Amino acid sequence: MKQCDPGVAAVVVHLHDDPASRQSGGYRRIWNGVLRLFTLLQFLPGAWWTTRTGVERNVYPEFPPPAESPAARQPASGGRDDDWEGVTALAAPEVHDLLGELAADGAPVPEVGFELVGAGGAVVAEAELGWPAHRVAVLLANRQADVAAFEAAGWQAFTTGSDELADVLADVFAGGTGPTESEGAR
Repeated sequence: MKQCDPGVAAVVVHLHDDPASRQSGGYRRIWNGVLRLFTLLQFLPGAWWTTRTGVERNVYPEFPPPAESPAARQPASGGRDDDWEGVTALAAPEVHDLLGELAADGAPVPEVGFELVGAGGAVVAEAELGWPAHRVAVLLANRQADVAAFEAAGWQAFTTGSDELADVLADVFAGGTGPTESEGAR
């Protein structure tokens, strides 16, 4: 399998925001979808966001040429350590120590900035780290409303700040259920 390098990808998210498009029935859903997509892609060096109105008004500069692939300059290991390094680079500093412990424990690699989507397709809560296959989320300590939304959706939601959080998550990933709320899991 050929190794791909996101550092040289060029991605443009384009929204048709002209008056005719804005009058269509699904415009709000499309607008939200485009914003969510660009939120995921914004960290790529070649990511751009444009709108039809902006293009017509010539408000965007020329797209820069793609960067030379770092993979072309040096071989990439493409292993699990690279996955953890990428996650750590994107995550909030408050969870860096936790990520290091989870990586050392062999935990599955989480998604950073995981968005919980409700029945209507709208984002109802966001976690700093999410493991959708396990229905487990880690949120920053100031996100109590989002904790409630995850729990209402049947997820186990934990907040940062506990010295035992890595152990609790290791137990959950090993098939345990984690401690009860009265034991201080949250």
